[in-house]
Amino acid sequence: MYKNIAICNILIIPLLSMTALSGYSATTKRNHSADIPKNINVILDKHCSKCHGEGVSTGGFSYTDYQSMLAARQIVPGKPDKSRIYIRAVLTSDKPMPPKDQDNPLNASEKAVLKEWITNISSGGGSTHQQKLINETSMLKSILSDLNRADERDRSYLRYFTLTHLYNTGASDAEIKDYRVGFSKLINSLSWKKEITVPEVIDTDKTIVRIDMRKYAWTEQTWKKLLAVYPYGIISNSQTAKDIYSSTNCPLPYVRADWFVAKAALPPLYHDLLDLPATAGELEAKIGVDLEKDIKEETAVRAGLGAGESEVSRNNRVVERHESFYGAYWRSYDFRSNAGKQNIFKNPISFEAAGGEIIFNLPNGLQAYLLVKGTGERINDGPPDIVFNRKSTVDTVVHNGLSCMSCHVQGMNGFTDKVRAVVEQNKQEDYYSKARALYIDKPRMDALLAKDTRVFAEAVRATGAEISDKEPIVALQSKYDSSLTSMQAAADLGILESEFQKQLQSSTKLSAQLGVLIQPGSHLARDAWEEYYGDAVTELKLG
Repeated sequence: MYKNIAICNILIIPLLSMTALSGYSATTKRNHSADIPKNINVILDKHCSKCHGEGVSTGGFSYTDYQSMLAARQIVPGKPDKSRIYIRAVLTSDKPMPPKDQDNPLNASEKAVLKEWITNISSGGGSTHQQKLINETSMLKSILSDLNRADERDRSYLRYFTLTHLYNTGASDAEIKDYRVGFSKLINSLSWKKEITVPEVIDTDKTIVRIDMRKYAWTEQTWKKLLAVYPYGIISNSQTAKDIYSSTNCPLPYVRADWFVAKAALPPLYHDLLDLPATAGELEAKIGVDLEKDIKEETAVRAGLGAGESEVSRNNRVVERHESFYGAYWRSYDFRSNAGKQNIFKNPISFEAAGGEIIFNLPNGLQAYLLVKGTGERINDGPPDIVFNRKSTVDTVVHNGLSCMSCHVQGMNGFTDKVRAVVEQNKQEDYYSKARALYIDKPRMDALLAKDTRVFAEAVRATGAEISDKEPIVALQSKYDSSLTSMQAAADLGILESEFQKQLQSSTKLSAQLGVLIQPGSHLARDAWEEYYGDAVTELKLG
């Protein structure tokens, strides 16, 4: 999935053009993401969230991301009749939005509110603000200043994550805060330490956060795993940068937070950073779970769900709970059919599962995840013929880590057992006597679910996040995975968009690779940008 990308050894700042430098040092006009008014947010959530909500970017935009709506011309400030969202929702009957088969059109009042909002954006909601852009020099100075304030013995353990490039493309303070929350929740979900540690903000614009790797049980090798797949690694020859590298004893002690969240929430990096074992058995040994013993002694508990009753399983599902060193250990058993040894109602004890999902508490109370085959071997993705993501209209594959986080944003999901009622009718058989002991009654199961939910909720709040139906990790991951505008590409390179466009149009090589960005309102796929980023750095004479 990943490929090693060499870190470019370049001299950044001295080689920037005077146009770029003057643009960054001066106070510059930029579009600033306006908070979408509450009444508009309600309308968009009601009619657009399925395909364009948080974590979903169908059509290249999400209604929760004002800048993406502007970039995709879904909103043209002051011009409803030129705004695609208004055209599709109000002015067209051929291909309306929401689609006719959704049976969820805007009513007359909602259409009027939408029109009024877009009309008035130019006089308030989407106005331009005078605000500085943060250049590479300023970012590095902030990091070095923070290092100089730290104890010298601690500096080799300090690492930094940046959102500066998102700030430069117009992300509001509120959006930057939400992104920091998503980062905080994820990095604590990759920790084997008992305490939750919220990353420290180090700059006045709150776009750079610092971690101490020791507080997450990370090592130098952990960081090397990150750098091995990091596509934006640029080593500067400026004295500030050299002092940073020397102080931390690291060739590159800072990476972009959005890239980190997008990649570290998915395999293989999710497995590597969390140091997840290769099998369910090894994980159970690591956290103190003995499945056979718990089932024999009847300290494990189970529930069985019929086909289609689970949020992800296509067929029957059994969920089983154990106690670990750190809290709950839940394991599901999923099946390719509902017949023979996969019929859980006929075989509630000795069924043969094709695979399953494991959800367990980390020492800090947050949840971690593992997808396994029926043999217990770790896998990256759930087989589509067994499980699928019902919540997504874009990607229905269940990916370990991210898909589980988005489904279990509030902790364990509730369920109702269907097996116990069946085995209650077989009271004379010893086999079913064992099943009645494992498939406990609903009040006891609900109490366990409530307990586990409380533990998870307390840990989530400690990261700075709120318990809601929105996953902040998914929001930042979706932001990164969305296609890029010309302005976003320029910010990634550390130059102004005007300079980027000038160089793009004068370079035969870049126009062939990135020429789509020459056209106003156009977008470039993220994976294409990662592939050509190194070429852009070289071709634009940044080093």
